Amino acid sequence: DIVVPTQEEMNLINERISTELELGIVKDETLVAFQQIITRMRDEEGIEAVVLGCTELPLLLNDKVSPVPCLDTMQIHIQEIVETILDR
Repeated sequence: DIVVPTQEEMNLINERISTELELGIVKDETLVAFQQIITRMRDEEGIEAVVLGCTELPLLLNDKVSPVPCLDTMQIHIQEIVETILDR
């Protein structure tokens, strides 16, 4: 199942991506806010992982700082491309 943050959480996430992460700004308070959202979703919604579906999110989140494992879509795609090339 796919679970998404609340509308308020999505607004915060989108705002921080567009005003900070897209500009290469990584703030501790943004990390804490994202960790709180992920923790709430883990505890209340039972999420087992978080999809980093925006290319800027890995600037802030990874398996070391996230309450649940992170699925970095860019890294997943790169790894698959490399494996496909090497299999030829």
